[in-house]
Amino acid sequence: MKRLSKTLKGILFIFAVIILFTGCGKADKSDNNSEAKIQDEVQTREGTQTKEDIQTKDEKSSKIEETKEALNIKEAAAKKEKAKKEENKKTKVQKKEAEKKALKEVNETVYVTASSVNMRESSSVEAKVVQTLTKRTKLQRIGFSSEWSKVVLDGKEGYISSEFLTTEEPKAAGRVVAIDAGHQLHGNSEQEPIGPGASATKAKVTSGTSGCVTGLPEYKLNLTVSLKLKEELIKRGYEVVMIRETHEVNMSNQERAAVANDSGAEIFVRIHANSSNNSGVSGALTICPTANNPYISNLYTESKDLSSSVINNIVSSTGANNKGVLELDNMSGINWCKIPVTIVEMGFMSNPSEDQLLADDSYQNKMVQGISNGIDEYFESH
Repeated sequence: MKRLSKTLKGILFIFAVIILFTGCGKADKSDNNSEAKIQDEVQTREGTQTKEDIQTKDEKSSKIEETKEALNIKEAAAKKEKAKKEENKKTKVQKKEAEKKALKEVNETVYVTASSVNMRESSSVEAKVVQTLTKRTKLQRIGFSSEWSKVVLDGKEGYISSEFLTTEEPKAAGRVVAIDAGHQLHGNSEQEPIGPGASATKAKVTSGTSGCVTGLPEYKLNLTVSLKLKEELIKRGYEVVMIRETHEVNMSNQERAAVANDSGAEIFVRIHANSSNNSGVSGALTICPTANNPYISNLYTESKDLSSSVINNIVSSTGANNKGVLELDNMSGINWCKIPVTIVEMGFMSNPSEDQLLADDSYQNKMVQGISNGIDEYFESH
């Protein structure tokens, strides 16, 4: 019995030890599993945070790169624009230098051979027109190439195509008449002396008056009649120099006289129309300098003869009221002349009846016949 009891106690002890160790193992395993789970969870959270941080950093880096790229593009564009401007500047300088090298320096008198030639600011057909010149205009050439000539006219420098210039003075087949259609589209209120050395001044040029009934601008009427006069004189064998043939010009009275002086013309006929505050005044007249004109008294006799012949024949042809020859010394278009000159005032646009006559084609033709006959009469005795 004692042995059995000891044996039983031993079995129970062994069994208890087994149970104890088995329970501890499960507990350790359970604890280990919990700890691993927590650790995995922590690692998972840490992993998620790292990805977000990396994504944010990538986005920032991308924006920085885009900004840098935009700045680089802008900087490149600015450099390109600057280089373009410098190249254009360089091209202009080279062009001017090329022009200087291309033009041979000369100093000679030349004459315009075409009926109308443009003098330009530089040797290019696209350059601004300084002045339009007429046939036989006398110039000083200071530079020459086969294409362009650098010339001087009344102190102004410019360029003219060489093909329209000659060193031989053109010989007129017949008498030469310069015609100026008075006024222009836009007036120029800048002042100029009324004559060489004069202290008194007048506006360089005005746009003129207009018809009280027709509304026809004087500058248009003047050119219409002047072109008809040109055609008629050419038929009669004259050579004609036109001061202007368009409305879009800017020529002062002094400049118009200079063109006529240099053209080789023998007389200068300036076409105008009159106006008065009294609408009842009508009639045609001509204007010339006085015998004591301080600028061109030497041209008085010839200018008076020309003016008389023209007005008498106008009246004969048109039936207009003869207001005779008016002698004045304050007309800049007369005082700057170096050849006999007359201003033709065809009639009063302030008079309703005469305004309508002046706008009439058939009356204009009669006016042209009268002026032409007057010119014929003048040259018969001069």
